[in-house]
Amino acid sequence: MNKRIDLVCIAGRHRNTDVLHVPPYGILYVGSSLKRAGYNVVLHHIPSSLIREEARKIADEKPLFAGFSVFTGFPASASVKMSEMLKAINPDIPIVWGGVHPSAMPEQCLKEKSIDYVVMGEGEETAVELAECIEKCSGFSDIKGLGWKHEGRIFINPPRPFINDLDHFLVDWGITDPERYVETSIDGKRIFTFNGITHLLCNDDNFFEDEGRAIDIIERLDSTGIHLIFLDMRVSQIRYELVQRLQKLGVNRIFIGWESGSDRILKLIRKGITVKTIREKIRILSDFPSIAIEASAIIGFPTETKQEIYQTVDLALEMARIHPRICFNLGLYLPYPGTPLYELAKKEGFKEPFELYILKFIKKINKYLLKLKGLNIYYE
Repeated sequence: MNKRIDLVCIAGRHRNTDVLHVPPYGILYVGSSLKRAGYNVVLHHIPSSLIREEARKIADEKPLFAGFSVFTGFPASASVKMSEMLKAINPDIPIVWGGVHPSAMPEQCLKEKSIDYVVMGEGEETAVELAECIEKCSGFSDIKGLGWKHEGRIFINPPRPFINDLDHFLVDWGITDPERYVETSIDGKRIFTFNGITHLLCNDDNFFEDEGRAIDIIERLDSTGIHLIFLDMRVSQIRYELVQRLQKLGVNRIFIGWESGSDRILKLIRKGITVKTIREKIRILSDFPSIAIEASAIIGFPTETKQEIYQTVDLALEMARIHPRICFNLGLYLPYPGTPLYELAKKEGFKEPFELYILKFIKKINKYLLKLKGLNIYYE
């Protein structure tokens, strides 16, 4: 049987542009595990405009299976279309979905005729076991973290425990071309090269969960002439001494998510901070004007009132007066499956979408948002 496995990640879109410069970490890890297990892994990180062309290429190779790493929204819509294309060309190719959306809504995904299996949670071990079972034509009921179908009936196996030693799973960059993820400046010259890196951005949502470890990493990089210049922090993690140290180490931009100017909403979403805390931390950051701040908030939470949205806007304006170099991202809340707020949103009138197609999904979100206490919201 063919040992080839094709893994697909269809790029998301931001401001009508395909986001292709960020490596698809999920399938890189899963692909690396499959390669170590002896499989020939081929990675496809593509824009939606190439799904038809790539579907033909994959179908011609008749792989053991085609796996998709899927986010909710536009990538899910495009992944459905490409899965259907693959099945239309070669119905015998097993289609496997993994990632955030299948983990949250496995049964929804398996209702799609073109999807045969879903991997829930971390897939490094599940994908290898699934590949072995497909290769041997054996049963799937013992694979933890797997959803599957038999004669139209959906089966959801028990969840797989979290991986204790994440360092055991390392990325094998040989399954992709690292050069495609090298950033370029406006004039086209490379600012990052593998033999002369001088600056790094930290792609970690909670880098300072262990402050000592984080500082140790930054200092070790700094000692080699590499500066970590942009990183994320929780509002609650901001301390004067810490920010002062980061400034000395060359950090020049910090991202924070403060989310709301309403104490009730902050409590509702279990943010663990108050409006008073936000003000105090912004004042600390304002003492270090060389560090620019990117601050993110959300409006449209379930039960949020028009007055509370104005409180968020007012706090943003106040923060701008406090800090000389702060910019804001203001997003709309998206009811996400599998979360407590999703259930609350349904109680408040949000109709659960059963389709994977983003246009239908967004229309349902719009109808829910427009019911928020008489507030008119335009969604682009």
